[in-house]
Amino acid sequence: MRISTNSIMRNYRTGLNSSVNRLNSARERSLTERKFMKASEDPASATKAFQLRREYLKNEDYIHNLSIAQGEISATESSLMQINDMGKGIKEGILRGITGTSSPEARNAIAQNMEETAKSMVMSMNAKYGDKFLFGGASTKEAPFKLDGDKLLYRGIDVNTTDPAKLAELEVLAKETNYMDLGFGLQKDANGEIIKGTAYETSRPGIDILGFGNDGDISKNMITLTLQLAKQMRQTPIDTVKIDKMSNQFEKNFNKNIDKVTQYGTTSKFLEDTETRLVDGRMNLNKKILDTENVDLAQAITEFSWAEFAYNAALKVGNSILSQSFIDFMR
Repeated sequence: MRISTNSIMRNYRTGLNSSVNRLNSARERSLTERKFMKASEDPASATKAFQLRREYLKNEDYIHNLSIAQGEISATESSLMQINDMGKGIKEGILRGITGTSSPEARNAIAQNMEETAKSMVMSMNAKYGDKFLFGGASTKEAPFKLDGDKLLYRGIDVNTTDPAKLAELEVLAKETNYMDLGFGLQKDANGEIIKGTAYETSRPGIDILGFGNDGDISKNMITLTLQLAKQMRQTPIDTVKIDKMSNQFEKNFNKNIDKVTQYGTTSKFLEDTETRLVDGRMNLNKKILDTENVDLAQAITEFSWAEFAYNAALKVGNSILSQSFIDFMR
């Protein structure tokens, strides 16, 4: 069977084009270090890469949220430590004021210091991080506390109100929640409420920290109790029995504040551990993305060398075919 020159040339051109395409593909992989430039070139790897990149972006969002959470918890701890230090000063003032050697003038100075301390406490509890008020619960755009004379308001409600409806409202405000997604598998229940434990709690109602309501005529709120103590210090003679009751209530508030400092310290450690997990997750995802999308450079260069060798060999074969075809033509 005789094979015509046209058939040989046609097969040769087909083979040469394939060789050129392989060489070009190998060259692109070597230059870009990518396994594919279009999803159609490797649908399976492209799909996997898309999923990995989506997870990576989510992880980056979690890391961003975490940095905000860490800043907020650090500012919260700082404010509560200020309250703690001011509370120590109040306790020392109470002890100095009830001693038998304390003069009216000295007690008046103690009372003035307590009043100034109460104002400082309000400022600490109105602390902000960025554009958020830390102790406003779910409402972070307006200062939660306002001192109106001897009356302290939390989001517009007197913390020592005797109105049952207002007290019930304060109870609700003290339990407000607000959540941030840090990659704990956020889930909602049948009512659309976020399930506790699947997201990070960011709400810090200041009214829960300082207390509210009354025990008889003694405030359960740390700031208004400080103002009440200041009034008692100005009395002559002082009512040591009542001051003792107030001191006991203040001790309860003070200890609660210490408990909150400890709680937020634990939360801060938890966030550090979460940061470690998220950063490790970022590195692992990035490695998986590179393994899915990028070629092994040594292998890519080897493939390019072979493709180049094959192309050069095809050119030599072409020269041989063309030479024979010309001789055949002359015959």
